[in-house]
Amino acid sequence: MGVRVPPPALLEARISIIMNIERHEVDELNAELVITIDPSDYSDRFEQSVKRYRKNLQLPGFRPGAVPATLVKKRFGKALLVEEISGVVQASLDQYIKDNKIGILGAPIPGQKELEGNWDSPDQFKFTYEIGLSPEFDINLSEIQGLTYYSLDITEETVDNEIQDYARRYGKIDRPEVSTEDSYLMVELAELNDDESVKEGGINSSSYVLIGSMDLSVRPSAVGLKIGDKLIVQASKLTESAADLGRMLNIPAESAEALQSKFELTVTLVSRLEPHALNEELFDKVYPGSEIKTLEEMKDKVRNALAAQFERYSNDRFNGDVLKELQNLVTVPLPENFLRRWIQANSQEPLTDEQIESTLAHYLQDIKRDLIIENLLKKFEVSVEFQEVWEYTTDQFEYANNSRGKQSDEKTLRSEVLQYLKEGENYMRMLRILQMQKLAPKLKENTPFTESKVPLQDFVELINS
Repeated sequence: MGVRVPPPALLEARISIIMNIERHEVDELNAELVITIDPSDYSDRFEQSVKRYRKNLQLPGFRPGAVPATLVKKRFGKALLVEEISGVVQASLDQYIKDNKIGILGAPIPGQKELEGNWDSPDQFKFTYEIGLSPEFDINLSEIQGLTYYSLDITEETVDNEIQDYARRYGKIDRPEVSTEDSYLMVELAELNDDESVKEGGINSSSYVLIGSMDLSVRPSAVGLKIGDKLIVQASKLTESAADLGRMLNIPAESAEALQSKFELTVTLVSRLEPHALNEELFDKVYPGSEIKTLEEMKDKVRNALAAQFERYSNDRFNGDVLKELQNLVTVPLPENFLRRWIQANSQEPLTDEQIESTLAHYLQDIKRDLIIENLLKKFEVSVEFQEVWEYTTDQFEYANNSRGKQSDEKTLRSEVLQYLKEGENYMRMLRILQMQKLAPKLKENTPFTESKVPLQDFVELINS
């Protein structure tokens, strides 16, 4: 929960009716909205609702859709009126808040004043709603001290490894008769007893084993194997990590790490990946149309691509560190009593005071972070248009579809993106990603920091920590 921003009209249909709404300030963080509704505001909608309901209503003694309107109103009119007026009130609140650019927290909740009006004899109604207001506060990024901006140290080795990875990715698979140290073995794995007989009820699986990832002590024994050959290996020496061993044996990594058994490997297939030659054909496959002619040109291209790719991760890490510091430094006044009532009003079951306080503590941190971000966006005049969110989300879907080998025509892709953005908080999530990407250079420009270049492995650990 945070600053409430209604999504674009494309994602949410609106009732274009605005009632008479008055705003009464309670204090700097709280206000009341009083909505006055006259019969002329809801009577037509109510009559249309009765017609729709009557059309599908079936009652004994009447043909479907032929129940008299007077009977429909008598038996169901109050419920239909409540539903229609509630819809008008909610739509009016949303539109009023949007039109008047009111920053609110959570959502409006019914006020503690009694409803003015009579559902049994409807005429004029007055509804009072409470809103919690977004506070005003200042942020001074120069007060932050001791931050580090981590960037990838793109060494010659890093570039070479990336190019070799491309060569393997676009290489071809050979099926040699006997294995070499760079071969893959498809094997049947069977857990053994201490006497090296097959363990009844033990672990059995089929998996690929990369000889180059086996323990150095057993690699020589895995070289020269043919289909049908067998090899006995300690489980821990099959691969380099417990996670890989777990995937290989279809067991949890924790169980794999504790496994002491030996396994019998029966070779069912010998494969070898022959990397693609480092030539123009490979360069064009990796970067189509780039006209890279030499290995040095390819290295420059890869170096620049890595810098651009990992800059986003550097910025994400730095953004997070800045926000964490600001949450500790900045005082953000919040309407806590309103938020307590909001939590209770939105709970499906009554909450105890302890439950409300526990929920509030969690919300306050999220709200403070969101408000700080909104403050920074306003301070640096950063904005993101809906079209940008749409294009970014579409790119993400296209990338995901291509990764899975799925092809979607333009109409299908548009439908998938629209459905995704309409669900839950997805639109706001994508919006926030783009906002933070645009905000990143502003934070870097205005926040004191020292830069540290770190090698790839350390960099990956940093951004995942």
